[in-house]
Amino acid sequence: MKQSLLHPSLVLCLALLGTSCSIININIDFLDDPNLESAVLDQDGDLFAHIVPIELNDEIRNYIDSNIRSNLAPAAKIGKVRELMFDSQYLNIQYSTDQTFTAVEVFERRSGNCLSVINFYIGVIRYLGLDASFQTVKLALYGIAEVA
Repeated sequence: MKQSLLHPSLVLCLALLGTSCSIININIDFLDDPNLESAVLDQDGDLFAHIVPIELNDEIRNYIDSNIRSNLAPAAKIGKVRELMFDSQYLNIQYSTDQTFTAVEVFERRSGNCLSVINFYIGVIRYLGLDASFQTVKLALYGIAEVA
């Protein structure tokens, strides 16, 4: 029998983080804007290569170091990260429909949309020496479209 590669605590934490994304109202009736489209498609380089969405600053690293013991088991670290992120005694990060933020901006604002919160989460989990990455998920939106 093949063993799962994801620890049950990690799956639970990802599920909790993902629930905030499920309440987003996705409007698929976008209006085409040829000028905006050409500005994006005609770029010959990344205009924001200097931005690393999951990068942590010293303030965040110090916060993590002072609240999570390095000798904890991986599952305990994952649980503690979730607690630090969402518990009212710690960061108390709140879901927001604002623009997508970097990990540092989430820490400073104590809020973010689902991608913003994942930026913070992945940055912290990797800092703790655990494996975390973004995944592409294919799903049906309202039963009428698929996103990959």
